This record gives sequence, C-alpha cells and structure tokens, in this order.
Amino acid sequence: MNYQFPETPILLYPSLAKALGVEAAVLMTLYHQQFERMQGGNPELVFSREQWLALGQFWEEEQLAQLTSQLVAMGYIDAAFAYDGRVQIQLLAQDQEPPPEGAVSAEVEIVSRLPVVEAVPAPAQSEPDYASANYPEAQDTPYYPDESAQQKTPETVANPGPAPTFGGSIGWARKGRQGDELQALFQQHEQRNKQLHGMELGWQPSANFYALLPRHNISPQFAQSCLDQFVLYWLDKDRKETNWDHKFLGWVKREWVKKQTQEGREQRLSTEQQAGFSHENPRRDTREKRQRVTAAIMDIKNTDW
Repeated sequence: MNYQFPETPILLYPSLAKALGVEAAVLMTLYHQQFERMQGGNPELVFSREQWLALGQFWEEEQLAQLTSQLVAMGYIDAAFAYDGRVQIQLLAQDQEPPPEGAVSAEVEIVSRLPVVEAVPAPAQSEPDYASANYPEAQDTPYYPDESAQQKTPETVANPGPAPTFGGSIGWARKGRQGDELQALFQQHEQRNKQLHGMELGWQPSANFYALLPRHNISPQFAQSCLDQFVLYWLDKDRKETNWDHKFLGWVKREWVKKQTQEGREQRLSTEQQAGFSHENPRRDTREKRQRVTAAIMDIKNTDW
C-alpha cells in the first residue's frame, strides 16, 4: 500500500459515536479540537463561512448544517449564524465523566506512531506572492473575535425559540410545518367522510332536483317513474355520496333520452308503413287493368272491344 497519511487523524470515541452517530461525533470532535487550540479559554468560537465549510471538507453545506443542528438539539453546542455568513459556535457544559487517563494516553500514543508527511518548503522567491497575502486559504486558523466584538455579542438565552435555517433550504421548523399540513389534510378528509351517506330505501330527491327538471324539458312524473329502479341499483352497489341528486339527475336524463329515441323510432316506422300502403294501391290497380286487357285479347269470341 503506497498511501501515506498527510494529515492529522481525527479521534473518534466509541461512546460519543454511539450517543450521537458517527458523523455527528466526528463533527463534535472537530469543534472540540478548534476549542482546544484557542488561547484564554474563551467558550465561543467564530468561523467565517469559508472556514466553517473547510472544517469538514468531506461534507456538503446542507449535511454540515444538519449535523450542527443535531448537536444543537442534543445540547452539546449552541450555534448562531450572522447575516455576513459568519458562524458562532459555543461549547455547552455536559454532565458526563471524562474518559479515563489511560485511554487518552493510549490514543495519543497510537496517534504519535502514525507517519506524518511533512510538506517540503518551497524555494524562496524574490517577489512576494500578493495573491496569497490578500486572499488567504480557507485552511488558515479560524477568526477569533476581539474583546470589543465579544462585548457586543448578546448573551445566549435558555429558550431562544425557533432555530435558524441552515443553508437557506432546511431547518428545524420544517418538521413542525409538515406535521401541521398533514394534520390539516387528515381533518379535511375526516370532515368529508362525515358528509358521505349511502343509499337507503325510501330515498327522495330534494326540491332543488325538481327545480332543475324544467331546464331539461323533463316532467316530474317521468322522474318519479325512474326513482325505484335508481334506488334498487345503488343499494346493490353499496356506495356512499355526499349528494345523490346529481346521480339521480344523470339517471333521469339518460332514461329520458332512451324514451325519446324509442318514441321517435316507433313514429318513423308507422309513417313508413302508411307511406308504403299509399304507394301500393296504384300498382295494384295497374296490374288488374293489365290482366283484364290480356284476358280480353285472348278471348277471340269477344268482339265488344
């Protein structure tokens, strides 16, 4: 294996990984390492946006925000985000016993045995690198606020209210909104189910149904003649509706069309039959006359004609 370890490894405590998860435990270790590098024991640490993203280069911004929110929710740290993109992290006190000294010394010994590749110093240049001087890399030491900036920082409130969203698209308030929307949908569905009722014997349409019949040129007597068949049909289906009037209106309209079609067909057939009889009489007279003429011609003894 030709791979070398150019970076300082990250310690991962099994108990912390079991309590927070592996990724959250790694992020907690990175935050703790930054606090250990500070001078003066200041419990707050401020990162620029580039430094905060470079802290865990193997995470996307949304993943880093989610892991930070998880640590905040479990009470390990407190996070605040400024409008200029800076991130303020505060390490909260935990009522947990520190790891035994033997375990720490063993881990330090294991880390010291790992090979570390030192970077080869670049040759001296005659001209200074203005680009690197004006734009430092994101791996530089994090920005530490001075005393005046720390005095202006408001004190952390025990119950700060809804947490800020991370990355502009996610946040802790989303679960609450989703729960409210689902509850509203469930309530609407429940209210709709309460308005449903099935078909029953003796059902009668409302007055609004009879008010709509004149618009379709249908008589109320014809609608009443279709009622029994409609009720028996939907009793067998065992279906529920909020209002059965529109179903019955469609039923009556279809039956009315069938009746009009049947009456028109019968009237057309009767008309065609009568027309056939009127045209058949002249043909019968002509045939009889032709037969009489033929019989007269064949009768040689008849000289009357």
